[in-house]
Amino acid sequence: MTSLKKLFNLVLEAGTFPDSWSMRLVTPTLKSGKKSNPANYRSICVTSCLGKLFTALLNIRLHNFVKSQNLLHPPQIGFLEGFRSTDHI
Repeated sequence: MTSLKKLFNLVLEAGTFPDSWSMRLVTPTLKSGKKSNPANYRSICVTSCLGKLFTALLNIRLHNFVKSQNLLHPPQIGFLEGFRSTDHI
């Protein structure tokens, strides 16, 4: 069993998401123009790679479960692959 698998299983068993995986570092990056104008910046947010990987895997598992159990009502397709939120308009 890989180290990541052991770690992720421990997180699932504990039922709590580690605080360190929720931390974000926001850095302002100059787009263009004067550095003194705050409107000329955009934010870049850096998060934990472990947190991103864990939530991505959890999302895949949840999606597969909902699909296999036929729990998703047809109008609830706005954020599924191959669909857009405007498809029902």
